[in-house]
Amino acid sequence: MKNEGKEPLTLYADLWKDESVQKSYYIFFGIIVAVMVVLGAAFDWAETPDEFDELAVVPSPTFPLPLPTQIMRQDLGEFNKSGANGWVEIRNLDGKTSIDISMDGLKDEHLHIHDGEEEGHPTALHTGSCKKLGPVKNQLTPIDEGGETILDMSVEEFGKMLPLSLVIREAMDNPRIVSCTDIASL
Repeated sequence: MKNEGKEPLTLYADLWKDESVQKSYYIFFGIIVAVMVVLGAAFDWAETPDEFDELAVVPSPTFPLPLPTQIMRQDLGEFNKSGANGWVEIRNLDGKTSIDISMDGLKDEHLHIHDGEEEGHPTALHTGSCKKLGPVKNQLTPIDEGGETILDMSVEEFGKMLPLSLVIREAMDNPRIVSCTDIASL
């Protein structure tokens, strides 16, 4: 035999030169390392159950997810050179639709006092667009510098009525439009 009489180190050095021996060695020790990693992770996991118990306490979301509080905010622009501008916010409020309006530049000279209170500027939702208004769909609370109307319908029901236009008029006896915006979608 060609390995007889050789020192053990020389014998191993000769064996190591064979590529198939090297591949077997790497595969063998690779498997040992992989088994040790898996077992180490398993033992580490088994020793720390408290961390995983805390994860189980986290509530999962319920479906359907609740609607966000604010749905849409849109600018209200000047109409007929009125100088009025502001914004409208349409949002879910306990299952109903809140339409909140804030305005600047509204002139109060055409407003009348009725039962000791100022009437406010008539506000309504119309079908159609600001350029081509249709009939009134919902009369809203008249506003001075702002106001909120709660519609007895969900935001989903309101969304099915769109497109609409929000129209603010000068006064009850003066139907001139001072501000208008198209609401195409939420």
